[in-house]
Amino acid sequence: MRRLLLILGLAASFILGTTSVALAAALDNETLHWAGVFSANFTCSPQPPTTTPPNQIGYYMATGLDAVATGPYAGTFTETGTITFNSAGRVTGWTAHFMIFDASFTKVVEGDKTMLTGGLGTCSNGSLPTPGGGIVLTEAGNATATMTYSATITGSPPNTPPDTGTVTAALVFTQVGDTVTGSSLTEHFGPLVPVVQPGCNTSGNGNGNDSCSQNGNN
Repeated sequence: MRRLLLILGLAASFILGTTSVALAAALDNETLHWAGVFSANFTCSPQPPTTTPPNQIGYYMATGLDAVATGPYAGTFTETGTITFNSAGRVTGWTAHFMIFDASFTKVVEGDKTMLTGGLGTCSNGSLPTPGGGIVLTEAGNATATMTYSATITGSPPNTPPDTGTVTAALVFTQVGDTVTGSSLTEHFGPLVPVVQPGCNTSGNGNGNDSCSQNGNN
């Protein structure tokens, strides 16, 4: 009997131990915050075929001490993205690729973001004279949006589906030459929240709107 109990105990410990190691934490409550001086680059340009005014923001944040990840995966991060907006100042697109690194600079998360709901956005560019008689290029802008994300987490078992959810993002930047002092990007990760279409309620009842896609009665 003792031998049987020992075998059962070891088997249970193995199963529980395997489960705890195999399951990686999701990105819920993860926060990415960048605020730097030199470790980023921004562009403000027209989106083809538009030639004027600028309606597209490109950005890149390099991993470093000013790109901080906190939450389930603490460390640093890098991100590259593109934001578009219309003449009314409404963000119409935001896509980004990001990676999170732990304290040893080992990649632990890699994923992509796609806009779900756009906020406001704007950008402008120009130039300033330098003491030597030359000019320095300037870029400035801001944007907000809610995005969905899909991310692969290092250490997940084979064939594990990507972690998915939503991200609220806010970007503000001013670049003068290579200097981006005062600029920042803040992103908060959370669970995937269904989007309720106009005329629908959260239970999916159509309220007269036959295009409702939520689960429930139309």
